[in-house]
Formats: sequence, structure tokens, C-alpha cells
Amino acid sequence: YENPQTGTYTLSFTIPSSQSDNDIVSVLTHGTYNTQEVYRSSNLYVNFYNVWMHMKDINTTSAEFDVYVADLRGIPVAGAFVSITSPSSVQNSTDSSGRAFFSINYPDADFIFMSGDVSSDVKKQTFQQSFATGGFTGTTGYPTTDNEFDVFYFGGEHTMTPGGTFQRDYIAFNDTEPWAVGKVYYYAVLRPFPLSFEGQVVSQGEKTTNASGVFSLSFSVPNEEGVLEVHFEAPTDPSTSSNDNWQYKEHIDPLTSVTHYGGANLDSTIQITVGDFKLGTGTEITAQKPDASGYTAEISWEIDDIDWYWVAGENIVYASEDGGSFAGTVYTPAFLPESAKFSFFAKLEDDEGNRYLNLASANPTGVEVPTDDDEEEGFDLFTIILLIVLVLALIILLAMGSRGGKGTGTKTKGPAEQQETVREETAPEPGASGEEGDGTPDKQAEP
Repeated sequence: YENPQTGTYTLSFTIPSSQSDNDIVSVLTHGTYNTQEVYRSSNLYVNFYNVWMHMKDINTTSAEFDVYVADLRGIPVAGAFVSITSPSSVQNSTDSSGRAFFSINYPDADFIFMSGDVSSDVKKQTFQQSFATGGFTGTTGYPTTDNEFDVFYFGGEHTMTPGGTFQRDYIAFNDTEPWAVGKVYYYAVLRPFPLSFEGQVVSQGEKTTNASGVFSLSFSVPNEEGVLEVHFEAPTDPSTSSNDNWQYKEHIDPLTSVTHYGGANLDSTIQITVGDFKLGTGTEITAQKPDASGYTAEISWEIDDIDWYWVAGENIVYASEDGGSFAGTVYTPAFLPESAKFSFFAKLEDDEGNRYLNLASANPTGVEVPTDDDEEEGFDLFTIILLIVLVLALIILLAMGSRGGKGTGTKTKGPAEQQETVREETAPEPGASGEEGDGTPDKQAEP
């Protein structure tokens, strides 16, 4: 655009129909004004399928799980080829419910990184997910480094809400051996967004490990967004050069995000309404906020079940706006558990980049799998109506033929072939009232 005015400019871009792999399309905008230059970028994610994993059993050497595949409208995809490429190589195909079962083995590990892809109708969707195997409950198999002090956590969340409680169990090692009944000094630093070397110490203290090197931390986090780092130090070796005659080794548990969902501020003035919520079809979500005309909004959802993992596809829609009211349709796959609770998020953003969030929870009222093509639905309805008309017409013809066929045969008019057929179909049973040819019509056969 040459000499553009202040306002909104729209880019229209068509994803090629030949696209066969899910991919990222990057959009870069560049503007100049006098000597100033501004660059902005955004990514568009091209997806073909929604892929879910249901973990049934996992330990340090093996795992059993299901991979479920649905299209972007939540309809299960049967016959999709699912390939697991890491940590083991194994393949299977989905059944009529979109499910493919896997049982894999791998070398002893506390964490596994699982990756693979789904192929159907020459379209391929890749996926990946990491899992903790539960190995942190013992004292073997830890990724320790020789001559180092290492601290690993098990349990706890990777993301925290401002004003919440930080709580984690840790296990410490020194020179690959558990740091048994040893002192551990800690201090936690919250660094604000955007990330800065400066930060505030939000908690500090001293812990003593048990015989297995395990200890716990629990402290409150300020009602501020940022990144939390927990620093650990331990007096591991005697030293004559330090003030307390000990040499200290350090370990950092870094980058625990302390943030509201998507960096948005919780806003109770956003009213969210969940429409008729059934799995396997679309559910309309509406959000309203006073004085929000001109805002943009996105709607997303998640399942409150820790054994189900969304690993690829789409769970965010961009809502349409009408005078501060926003609406969008989300699709939840039919194979997700009906008994689970689902959370629906509405995130609004004003023209200054401020974000506001609220959520609502709901349980599905059932499962409904729509047909693949709305045109097919219309064709089925037309067929049903046509069959009803034909049946009614046949009933009328039979009734008319019955009235004519009870007499001399002169009352039924039409082609000779039709008269003969009607007479054959309406011939009275032997002994019935109104014998053929007596001229007495059977009134019970009148329509």
C-alpha cells in the first residue's frame, strides 16, 4: 500500500489445495514512516486432524496408550495410519472410533519424548508430547553429571498462576550419589516480563534432605507475572579458602512461568455462555464484555482429565464480534469421555494490546456425530419426503382401486394394464362381503 491512511488492512491468502503436510505459514508485515521502520510477524498453523493421546500405563521402561484421530469438526477418522517414531518405532491404524492402541518399550528413563505422525487421504499431521515416567520416586536412573550437584523435581506444574502456591518435591545428588541427610540452601527469584536480569527474591531458606536425598519446597508467589527461578546451594566439600570452611556447589531450577492464561488478566466482567454442548459436533460459545466494541477475541477449550493429552490440531477459534458480543464454534471430538468436565476460555484483546480472560466450565450432555457433508444431509431429507409422498400416493391408488375392483370393473378408469394390476391387488378374499360382480361396493375400503 502506498501512502496508506490510519486503519485496518486485510490480507487474503489461500492455502494451496495441494498442501499435504501440516505446516506453519509465516506472515511478515513491514511499514515505514519517514525514517521509522516497523516489522510485525504472525504464524498461521495449517492443520488437518486433531490428535489426542490417552495414557493408560507408563513406567521407566514401557508405556501403553491410545492415539485418537478426529477431523477438525470432531468426527473420528477410521483407517488413519498412525506412526510412532520416538522413543520406539511402531505403527497401527485407527478403528471406527478413531482409536489406535500402542504398547512400547524403551531404555530406562525418567522422561520420554514421544513423536509421530498421522496419515489419511494423502494428508499428514505430525505430533509430539513429553511424559514423566514416574522415575523420580526412587534413586536410580537420574541424568546426573559427575562431580556436580544436581537437583531434580518431580510433581508440580510447569506453569503457575500469580498469587498461587509454589510446591514441589525435589531429589538432590552430589557426584551421582543421593545427597542423603544433607543441607540445601535455596532462594527463589521472580523475574518480570519482559525477561530481565533483575528480579525479586520471593522466598529463601534451608532444607535438610532425607536418606534418599528428597526434600520439599512450598511458598507463596506474588500476584505478579514473570518467570520463577529457584537456586540451590549445598556445602559439599571442605575448603580452607571460604569463610565457613565449606565449598558450595549450585544448581538452578529455571523458568517456571508465573502467568495468567496466555498472558491475560482475569476479568470477571466477561460473561461466557456455553450452548448445547455435545461431543462430536460444534458448540457455540459466546462472550460479552461491557464497552468491548472493537476488541478481538479468541475462544479455546481444554479437558480437565490428566490422562488425556491434546497433541496436535486446533482447539482455538477466532470469534466474530457484534457490538461487544463475541461468538465462535468449537468442536470437541466424539471419543473424549462424556463424564469429564471441560473448560471454555474467552480471551479478549483491545487495540492497545491489553488482554482479558475469563472461563466457564461445563459437562457434555451427550455425543452426536454429524454427517461428513451437509449436502448429504439434505439429500437424505429429500429422499425421506419423496418416500412419504410415494407411499401416500400408493395408498390412494389402492383405495381407489379397491372401490372400483369390488364392482363390475367399469368404475376403474385408465390404461388396461393398470386396471388389470389394480384388480389383481384388490381381489376380495373368498367369502368376503361384496362378491365380485354383484355391484355392491365395500364401504370399509373407502378412504
